[in-house]
Amino acid sequence: MKRQTRELDYVIGANIRYYRELSGLTQKSLADCLGVTFQQIQKYENGVNRVSAVRLWEVAKILRKDIGVFYRKPKTSD
Repeated sequence: MKRQTRELDYVIGANIRYYRELSGLTQKSLADCLGVTFQQIQKYENGVNRVSAVRLWEVAKILRKDIGVFYRKPKTSD
């Protein structure tokens, strides 16, 4: 179960990065909108820290995405 959790943390983080970059936002600008540090955004995007449901809802709102897109197979910007 723990491994699946880590994989999901990575999937969510990778999608946050993808949609943040697609929106033209920096880690700092997203962090400012959320009231956290850019380092916290880095940790979310790398799957180091788990994103809470409330925080993910806030991210989705800022990035103007349906919350479900963050659970899909990771997208990449390349």
